[in-house]
Amino acid sequence: MSAVAIRRVPVGAGRSLLAAGALLVAGLSGCGSPAPGSGEIVLRFAQDDSGEFLDEGNRLYVSREVLSWDLGEEKPGIWSIGAEPERIRRKPRELWIYDVDAPVTLTRPVQLDSRELHAFEATAGGFPKGRIRLCWAPAGEEISSSRCVDQRGLGGMNRVYTFQVARHPRWSGSIGRLQLQVHPASPSQRIRIGLLTALRHELDEARLAAALKRGWKVTFDQSPYRDTRTVLLAPPGLAIERRLRVPERAVFRFGYGVEAGVPEPVCFQVTVRRPRGESTVVFERSLGRAEAQQWQEGRVELAEFAGETVDLRLVTETPEPIDLARGFPLWAHPEVVAPASQGRTNLVLISVDTLRADHLSLYGYERETSPHLDAWARACGTTFESVVASAPWTIPSHASMFSGLDALHHGANHEARVPTSLITLAEILRDAGYTTVGITGGGYVNASYGFSQGFDHYLAWRSPAAADAEPETNVGEALGWLEAHRESPFFLFFHTYALHTPYRFRQPHLSRFRDLGEDASPRWIGTRLRERGPEDGFLLTLDWIWLDDPARKREGTPLAASEFDWGRDLYDGGIAHMDVQMGHLFAGLSRLGLDRSTVMILTSDHGENLGEKGLVGHTNLYDTNLLVPLVVARPGCRSGGRRVGDQVRSVDITPTALELLGVAAPAGLDGVSLVPLLEGRPANVPREAWSYAGSSNYGVSVRVGGRLKYIFNNTAWDPLHGVQELYLLSEDAAEDKNVVSGDRRAGQLRRRVEERLALAAEGVRLRFSNQQPVAFQGQFEPAGSGWSKRWAKVKSWNLPAGSLHRAPSGAIAFRVEPHDTFDVVLELPTREGFIFEGALEGGARFSAKLDLGGEQSSWQLLYAGDSWQEGGELSEAGAVTGIVATWHEKAAATEDHSAQADSELLEQLRALGYVD
Repeated sequence: MSAVAIRRVPVGAGRSLLAAGALLVAGLSGCGSPAPGSGEIVLRFAQDDSGEFLDEGNRLYVSREVLSWDLGEEKPGIWSIGAEPERIRRKPRELWIYDVDAPVTLTRPVQLDSRELHAFEATAGGFPKGRIRLCWAPAGEEISSSRCVDQRGLGGMNRVYTFQVARHPRWSGSIGRLQLQVHPASPSQRIRIGLLTALRHELDEARLAAALKRGWKVTFDQSPYRDTRTVLLAPPGLAIERRLRVPERAVFRFGYGVEAGVPEPVCFQVTVRRPRGESTVVFERSLGRAEAQQWQEGRVELAEFAGETVDLRLVTETPEPIDLARGFPLWAHPEVVAPASQGRTNLVLISVDTLRADHLSLYGYERETSPHLDAWARACGTTFESVVASAPWTIPSHASMFSGLDALHHGANHEARVPTSLITLAEILRDAGYTTVGITGGGYVNASYGFSQGFDHYLAWRSPAAADAEPETNVGEALGWLEAHRESPFFLFFHTYALHTPYRFRQPHLSRFRDLGEDASPRWIGTRLRERGPEDGFLLTLDWIWLDDPARKREGTPLAASEFDWGRDLYDGGIAHMDVQMGHLFAGLSRLGLDRSTVMILTSDHGENLGEKGLVGHTNLYDTNLLVPLVVARPGCRSGGRRVGDQVRSVDITPTALELLGVAAPAGLDGVSLVPLLEGRPANVPREAWSYAGSSNYGVSVRVGGRLKYIFNNTAWDPLHGVQELYLLSEDAAEDKNVVSGDRRAGQLRRRVEERLALAAEGVRLRFSNQQPVAFQGQFEPAGSGWSKRWAKVKSWNLPAGSLHRAPSGAIAFRVEPHDTFDVVLELPTREGFIFEGALEGGARFSAKLDLGGEQSSWQLLYAGDSWQEGGELSEAGAVTGIVATWHEKAAATEDHSAQADSELLEQLRALGYVD
């Protein structure tokens, strides 16, 4: 085999040897441990955590083509195509299938040795939604779903889909049949399939050496969770060693596992070596193929070595060399823990997704929805009565909660991964010596969206079918984890979708709020996305639908306005059910004695519309979506029952938590610490609370001192661009009366919003300027494979009427009148950039490409008197004719780096109402 192979050597026979000797030093150099005195974690093997996943992209190997099939040119009969012959056309290097309204299969016999191939690439297009799948079978067997690798369909243009088959546990032996399956989510006029290429990966020694120095994220699916951990790669025979002085009562704890492509049994061994050279094997366990992709837990008492300086050595062994391009053995967050001389304060942060504050009895709601939360807050916590979320949906709001930056600042406002450039609360605490764990409801808080960054151990709920059990199971998992990790300072992030749509029939709670009578049959209510188009400015709007109504057989039908009380009652029943689970969590912390040493914070990412203004769900900037609860309980239940009326924000959570733990906060945060308010002192909380609803095209809002609310829509599209709303909250808490036309403060607030957008808006900024006496116009569109949901990603705060519109071709057309200047922001752009074409009216034409894939951070296309010129030193925008583009590091979080939601995660997002 040409892949790097590692020779096994006996444990205790000196340093392990590698076939590629240059890797030895790299493997042993590693990262150090936290500084002395940083807490109970005495030694942490895997310090680095950038939130990067090991299996994403071509990180460790180079690929070469072994076989290639051109489906357009191959003769009929070689591929068996599951479509009528009259719908099939062969083009040069492409096969076209027309009028596709069901899955299409393409199957052919092959003679392949699985040991020689690692991946396949397929070129396909024409199905902007759906999935594409590669399946296989041994000779003489039928294709089955247990031997398939899926990819999500993205964009209507051709793109390359990669199927890493060698990491699948059933890619083995001789392969006799291949099948390509295309599953459009909706009817397609035609799908296009080009080349199918078989690849072999060959490990790059330099890349592997670098990878061995650092920590990575690896996810194993272990029911009912996706379990993501920070790991060190453990090639067989390569020892990982750390020297430490062992304190009293020290414990070495770790996880371990093997990726699915590793074919042989792997022995994991931990050895302690004393200075005189004698070694003691303190742990040894072999894992076979049946245990692949399952995390195991290890724990070793180090009491017999207390007071000694020893080398702690981790090594794996296999009977034969293994192909590391198929997978690695892994050590997960190995660390030595010992009691500290002085205890440190722990942190539990609870996010109850979709919980609006005014439906809690704690916040004065007429129904008793939250008795356990009420009792805990009275006894232990400070309740903040006016708390503004940074965004009305999950990804950007949690990004603000974790980073202390508002949604305009952090840029995570679309369906994509949170940028790794953000410094998160979990990262800060992990660096300070805390063990960090997240236990979540999954969905948009899945590790795929970047939220595992900084967590040693991150559990995300997997199955939408079992979502009823999610809150109870998560509480049980959290208490079990806390009991096992009491000896070190910890940060637990607990998240639940218990309240999110679909609203469930929660008994006996629902009967407290509704006389069910003959309507006692279980019902669920979900949401459905309305089709959004240019006539409504691509505004995202939701409808409630019945998901389960067996008595009336109305599944999938919209609720009438007269039935909206069902939504409210089911939502309140969900709060009551959640409240019981929170009671179990609070009681468990008390039983474990952790309430005396733990800061507990309970909040939500956003609220929920329950029919107000005719709206349901969470997409907009009204207080029903933005006002969330916040209760902070200090160790020992200090300041119990205190209530604070000052307006605060969810971005204040991170700096508050850090001050309570005695850990320094990073500079430049939008949030401020609320500790003075906890102690009854004034705090320097800004009067303005900013929120942003970028992906749904509702714009930006600023809530001033809890008395005034201004909303400005910064989408570039009519009829929404520049729409303003102003509400006097002291007189109109329901935000029913828009007074923007008669209040002089509206102009001041608009200027304030424009200033903020000009400073903080994230993405690629285009400034169009024209100093000529005639207009120039043109269009731009994505280069390469497209830019999905583009219309919700084009923003402006100063766009003149008629300056931007959607061209019939799908491109974005612009017109710049004489002496006009305006700005356009492209949020979450495509890494491949954009193509610009156009002309000065009656004059020179231009055609140029804005490329975002290099090291540059600016670009310009300027009119130079008789022609257009690209590049050069950046000019002062406004004094030129042309287009000037600028961006910075965070704009590197492009659509090309979007989270890849597989079919299981897509099904969960669909159940939550996020995808149609």
